[in-house]
Amino acid sequence: MLQTRIFQRLGETRDRAFEGKLVAATNRDPESEMRAGRMRPDFYYRLCSDLVRTPSLREQLDDSPDELIHLVQVVVGDILGGADQADVDDLTAEVIVWIDQRLGAQYEWAGNFRELEQCVSNVMIRGRYEPARASLSDSASPASEIDAMDLDGDSLLSRYTTLVYHRTGSYLSAARKLGLDGRTVKAKVDPEYLASLRGATRATPDQPSPA
Repeated sequence: MLQTRIFQRLGETRDRAFEGKLVAATNRDPESEMRAGRMRPDFYYRLCSDLVRTPSLREQLDDSPDELIHLVQVVVGDILGGADQADVDDLTAEVIVWIDQRLGAQYEWAGNFRELEQCVSNVMIRGRYEPARASLSDSASPASEIDAMDLDGDSLLSRYTTLVYHRTGSYLSAARKLGLDGRTVKAKVDPEYLASLRGATRATPDQPSPA
């Protein structure tokens, strides 16, 4: 159907022309997934003609730092549910101060807007927010491989680039931290190592901080 743009309704035998447009979304890099063998090349090349990349929250804030205030205000308003605007503004200011003092203006927001929602909710309800941290085994960490002298120069750069990309959540932020251009960062990211980092993050529970 993708190739011929012809389909049949369930239970029908008459061919119909498909006049719509197929839209697919993913939180992974399709090109890296294809190179790692997790996406069929023919499927990738059917979808890649018009790629639209949504910038991460960190990238949006880099372009417009004041956007954080607006987003926090929206979340606070949703949580309070029709409260007076003055109350929303007061709580928004308190949350912004907490974020600035505890996380810092350059916090990466690896979980994007969903993480911001959780942060605002936790600060409002519990007075604190503790970001989840990746927990890597010694055998998976670049430091242990350096100690064991198991990495050559190119592999070391690839591992460290992948780690920075995982922590920052975007090629642009990783490139800024590494002093490299975005294409180099993208080329150096190791899909298999990235998958292991993401798996370690999902397996690590969010530990509450002391009151």
